[in-house]
Amino acid sequence: MTPLEIRADMDVATICATCEKTLLNVHATELAGVIGHHRDDFDLIWLADGSAVLNTRVWQEMVPPFRHSVVVVNLSFENGRVSDIGAIEKHQFGT
Repeated sequence: MTPLEIRADMDVATICATCEKTLLNVHATELAGVIGHHRDDFDLIWLADGSAVLNTRVWQEMVPPFRHSVVVVNLSFENGRVSDIGAIEKHQFGT
């Protein structure tokens, strides 16, 4: 299975295509293992309605001013597997 890799230079459409290619049909119990970012750089938040939100910090620079982006991806599930990639937001910091 190819790990999910989101880069700082990706736009929302490219992030969506990458998420669909990598995450669709992945079982919820395997999801954290498919995300190819350091564990400290992503949060997988499960919601009461059975969906999840994936927050990923993507570093452009690891030196001050630490330019980075936060990418928020909404995931829907059916029978325990990712069935839909919902809204995606990208917020840039340290410009």
